Amino acid sequence: MRRSGRLFIALGAGLAVVAIGLVLVVLFSGGGGGDEADPNATESPEEVRDITVIVAARDVPAHTVLTEEDLTEETVRSDEVPTDAMRNTVEAVGFAYSVDLFSGQVLVESNRELPGLANRIDPGRRAYPMLVDGSNLIAGQIRDEDHIDIIFNTRVSLLRVNPTYPMEFPDNLELRDAPSDSLTEGEGRPAGASLPEYGTAPEGPTYPYPGEDGSRFWMSDVVDGDPVGKTILQNVRVLRVISASLGEANPQVEGNYLVLDLDPTEAELVRYLVENGTFQLVLRSPEDEEIVQTPGVTMNLLVDNWGMTVPKTVRLPEAGAQ
Repeated sequence: MRRSGRLFIALGAGLAVVAIGLVLVVLFSGGGGGDEADPNATESPEEVRDITVIVAARDVPAHTVLTEEDLTEETVRSDEVPTDAMRNTVEAVGFAYSVDLFSGQVLVESNRELPGLANRIDPGRRAYPMLVDGSNLIAGQIRDEDHIDIIFNTRVSLLRVNPTYPMEFPDNLELRDAPSDSLTEGEGRPAGASLPEYGTAPEGPTYPYPGEDGSRFWMSDVVDGDPVGKTILQNVRVLRVISASLGEANPQVEGNYLVLDLDPTEAELVRYLVENGTFQLVLRSPEDEEIVQTPGVTMNLLVDNWGMTVPKTVRLPEAGAQ
């Protein structure tokens, strides 16, 4: 055999040995390229260690907004608490808990909840839902925790009361003019009461109608009254904006609502305003809490203070004029 042939055979044997070695390495390392785990293998248990968790510092009723005073930190063994135990107060402060908390109880994420609307109402206050239109949503610019003023508009009808002198007569007596020559000396008064002729002063003392000078008024929303407007409430806090047009999650919502933070007296007032006139909401700056005195608006004030033009009377031409 030639020398070159023996060399070729030796190289082939060496390569075969290397291939067998690689096969053995793969087999002893688990085989299958590591894609499948050994079914008999078990996971090593998690190392037990000390961890910091959040616990209740005192008893807290369910659904109460949690504050820093309600919570404290405590170091425990990791195998002594649930896996979803809260580890930082940031995870709990400002949220509510769905069940009662007792002092020393570990807080878990599964019982954490967003606080409801009632949690945002201070004692002595009320949440009043006001149905509003797009204009009063300020084109969608009002947000939770904004503050607004409420301008109320209605109509006032005046009753003019002329000065007169006291008269007493039964309800069934018809009030009408009695001719002066119908009274004869010694005879009784006729059925009726005598009134002074137009343009003449009444006999005897007169007195003004008690109340406003020469007039009284009542509130009315009829079109024949005089319009008036006034800012009634100022710096009202908006607890929540509920807008059906913005795609609220609740499909039962119909219309737009502003939930206002009011005291009981203000709630009664707003209810009355809504039922007896119209209103406009105006948005305030978050840095402005001043309550200002406004004069309100009437037609007379428009003329006297704002230069409203008043038309003059027109005299018709005489008959036959061209």
